[in-house]
Amino acid sequence: MSNDKQLIPKDSTGLALHKSQSLFDITDKILATKTSTAKDEGWVDEFITWAKTLRISNKHLMLDKQSILEITILDLSNNQLTEVPTFIGNLVNLRVLKLHENKLKTLPESIGNLTKLTRLSLFRNQLTKLPVSIGNLTNLEYLGLSTNQLKEIPESICNLDHLNLSYNQLSTVHQSIGNLSKLTSLGIWHNNLTTFPDCIKNLSNLENLCSEFEWEPTNQNP
Repeated sequence: MSNDKQLIPKDSTGLALHKSQSLFDITDKILATKTSTAKDEGWVDEFITWAKTLRISNKHLMLDKQSILEITILDLSNNQLTEVPTFIGNLVNLRVLKLHENKLKTLPESIGNLTKLTRLSLFRNQLTKLPVSIGNLTNLEYLGLSTNQLKEIPESICNLDHLNLSYNQLSTVHQSIGNLSKLTSLGIWHNNLTTFPDCIKNLSNLENLCSEFEWEPTNQNP
């Protein structure tokens, strides 16, 4: 072969190898992304299996992947549930979650991931405590907790309009309740309270108090 023309550039082999390696890297990233996505959404299949086992299905819950990812209202009330699976925290579009009239004693910390929730009903369960992460639910307006076995509630609870703690085992109401400046309705009837909680006097927007104690709204017109 003549030496006056070089048909193959000296660095062509290295360039080809570099391009091949880049293609391999891109392919690996695509496959890794697909694997990660499949893994991240694997909980949906768990949810469907769980819901089918418990025969949970209603007009607000269609058991297909897209519907579950987009669901905004979930009614799991009156299902004899003894626990809530941790993957409930992946339903990040939920606005309303109904868990009342079950047999729940605790809630998973992952419930704090449901930051779009505005209503959470938990009355008539067997709850003895609430996760601290419930304070992450900064859009929550209604929290129904009556008829449980709560002896205390987390200080982290915030921004509520309606809070019902009646028929629990509270011997005191934490001072942080007095910071719920938007609260208009509060139930503390049938607990172990012996004196009227002073912090309630700070609730300037409170209109309705269900309690054994005499009380007059602070915003009442003279």
